[in-house]
Amino acid sequence: MREVTSRDGLGAGIVGLGIMYMVYPYAASEMAPDASFGTLAGLCLVAGFLTILCGIAVIRMKD
Repeated sequence: MREVTSRDGLGAGIVGLGIMYMVYPYAASEMAPDASFGTLAGLCLVAGFLTILCGIAVIRMKD
């Protein structure tokens, strides 16, 4: 069994941030629908996906 390190916590936090990026435009559209929703959603999905990949890279990084 492996010990959980601060790097694992950092990676999990980054992945969580990426998920929040991906959910944000849908929550915002409920509050204030706008014509630019498609652009906002697309940009947030791409940023969220890249952030999740960075979090996975931090977790898998070797010392």
